Amino acid sequence: MIVLGKDGDDKGTQLERLTRTLLSHRGYRNLQTNVVGTGSEEIDVEGEFPLPAGIHDTRVYRLIAECKAYRKPVSLPEWHKFCGKLYSVEKLQTEDVQGCFVALSGVNGPVRGHYDSLKARRAKVELVTADDLLTELSKVYPLVDFKILREKLNKATDRVYQLEEVAYYADQLYRVIFFEHGAYTIIKANGEEPTQEEVAELRPMIEEAYAVMDYIDLKEEARAKKRAVEVEIALIGWLMLAGGKATIADLKPLERAGVSEQELAEAVDSLTTEGLLDSPGSGVASLPTATSKEDYKRIAQVYIAFFRIQPDVLPRVLDCPWYRDHIDTELLDVVKGFQGPMQLSPADDKAAITIMRLSPRALVNVLQPVVMIRHPFGGVDEAITRQTNRDLFMSLLFNCLHDEFIHSPVLHEHYWAAGVRELDITRKYVVKSVTGILVQDDIRHRHALGLGLDLEGAPAVFGGIKQRNAPEPWEEQPRPASA
Repeated sequence: MIVLGKDGDDKGTQLERLTRTLLSHRGYRNLQTNVVGTGSEEIDVEGEFPLPAGIHDTRVYRLIAECKAYRKPVSLPEWHKFCGKLYSVEKLQTEDVQGCFVALSGVNGPVRGHYDSLKARRAKVELVTADDLLTELSKVYPLVDFKILREKLNKATDRVYQLEEVAYYADQLYRVIFFEHGAYTIIKANGEEPTQEEVAELRPMIEEAYAVMDYIDLKEEARAKKRAVEVEIALIGWLMLAGGKATIADLKPLERAGVSEQELAEAVDSLTTEGLLDSPGSGVASLPTATSKEDYKRIAQVYIAFFRIQPDVLPRVLDCPWYRDHIDTELLDVVKGFQGPMQLSPADDKAAITIMRLSPRALVNVLQPVVMIRHPFGGVDEAITRQTNRDLFMSLLFNCLHDEFIHSPVLHEHYWAAGVRELDITRKYVVKSVTGILVQDDIRHRHALGLGLDLEGAPAVFGGIKQRNAPEPWEEQPRPASA
């Protein structure tokens, strides 16, 4: 860890404040800094620690601390000077005296040897380094786990993390995160973003201490990262609508939607580098052509990339030929390769493709390994494993479709265009004991789509609940949109 300061004196002052805070947390009282003793010696921090002595008496232990915020390890002259202060105070006081020497950058070998010899003879002196301070600081300040912090960093930036340092200044603890090429950012110990005023104050001290210059604002970085993803998704969507291939001129609608020419070029470069786009010619962008199994693996990644954020043009894209037609038996073979062994019948294959076309959530979930699906292991019949995995796989597809049908009104138009009018769900519950069935019931819910008028009087698709005995969708008479 490091203690920041505007200059050498300020660093010393900050280390004294930090030492006082830690001592206060340990139960010391009457803490003072920069005290001038009876022999004109200056004591950085002093305090008292009361302990009970008998029934009603209290015995007070006095502590004096020396704080050194040097960049280099402390050498013998400074150590001997402190030992002299400690000896003088001990002889002039009636209370027991404890010495505490805080060396932020540690001590050199001779000092360490002398200190070890003193401790071996029960000397009342303690040597504290930066590692010791950090251990105690974690008891006083809310220091968020670095794994959680790494997750936050990964969401905000794609920069390569190299080093993390804990920094103290003005009764606050910070984490300084260093990236490649001299870039860095600042996060509070509890994981929150510092204020602009804090950043403005801390930057000169950090840049002087670490010889770095490029401060990264994580909020701005996160916004830029999200914007780049949004542009890439928009580009993929427009290419799907265009049949899989388009010239830059064909993508002008993206510019009218607020996408700059530079953003579009960067999106093309990024997706091409990731292998999600081909560049068959200058000024042309193309989604993978489905001619081999490897192409379908790339197409699977295109779908995953498209659903990183729900696009504004979602219903239009879901109903276009490129999106629908590439969800076929070849893509299902790729899906099966991601999962464990399953026993899918031709009817299962057809159902899986239908649901994957209808439900984006179902598609994305099965385009990556499903943790519930198990691989064969010793002592388990492979046929049982395949059947179990089949049931888990089909349940996942139907559950995703169910969740989206009920909770994603934005997809109602997509379902309507696909000819879907109702989702009829029946669950059978059976509770069994060692002697037989205790209780059972069949629960049925019928969720239907219908046409109506929105707030502006335009035709719109709405979801609702149907009665159990209501006619089936194919038995109902069609109604005009204005009904």
